[in-house]
Amino acid sequence: MIIAVYAKPKILPTFALQFQFHRKKHKYRALRKSKEQNLDNAFVKEYEFKASQKLLFPFISTSRGLVAWFADKAVTRDELAFTFTWDGDEHFANLVSNKLNKAVKFEFAVAPEPDTLAALPHPFIEFSLSKSPVSESVFLRICDTTESKHDDVEEVWDSLVSNLKTAVGG
Repeated sequence: MIIAVYAKPKILPTFALQFQFHRKKHKYRALRKSKEQNLDNAFVKEYEFKASQKLLFPFISTSRGLVAWFADKAVTRDELAFTFTWDGDEHFANLVSNKLNKAVKFEFAVAPEPDTLAALPHPFIEFSLSKSPVSESVFLRICDTTESKHDDVEEVWDSLVSNLKTAVGG
């Protein structure tokens, strides 16, 4: 004998539905606002190269290329997970965007804060390449959302890009 049990749909009062909607809306706004604040503090700068996008792209997208100028050590755990080492400290990142010969974006893992309810935006580094139609030069645009002081970050990136120019020859 088969006995079927039907559950009566749960009917919530109108004010409860409105509360749930506003709560989700508020959480979304708070998360979006925190991401926008993360971009406000970002370091963004473009560097000019006399090399093609096809030549530069492996230097910003592969572990072998990144070791040549960006990190002391870069290991690919799979196609999308990277481990970067600087001065013996390991940092884990995911490749969240990869547009062939155009751009890559690495999002770094952060330990969650116990006091916060909303997810904090992950710091990221984005490398994008664009070609000037006038000068035929290629520009590397770097967007870095680390928490360091702006002047220090600029000095570090200038030094790293100098290493990249030496490695590329442009």
